[in-house]
Order: sequence, then structure tokens, then C-alpha cells
Amino acid sequence: MKPREVSDKGTNLMARMYKVLADDNLDYASALRKVRLEAIHGKIKAAQALSVWAAFVLFEN
Repeated sequence: MKPREVSDKGTNLMARMYKVLADDNLDYASALRKVRLEAIHGKIKAAQALSVWAAFVLFEN
């Protein structure tokens, strides 16, 4: 059985989220929201499609 190819597009989104988290002094939810909006508006070309960023959900305790 051959391994499946995995898209690297989600990695770009998460790397941007952690950069925003560190640089903008935001909480996790605000950082994820900011990055999702950037993706929607085309600022993160690799993550512009809904199928890339829609899977990221934040769970907090």
C-alpha cells in the first residue's frame, strides 16, 4: 500500500497562526480568527480555500 500524499497548505496556516500569536500578543482564539480572515481575504495564498482552514478548531479547557 502506497502512503497518501499530504498537503502542506495547513502547515502554512498554522505557522502563520503561531507567528501572529507571538507577535501580536493575542490569545489563541483571536490569533486563529485573525489568520482565518487573512486566508479568506487571500493574504495566505496556500490557505485561501475553505477546505484548508475549516478543519482547524480550537478547544480550550
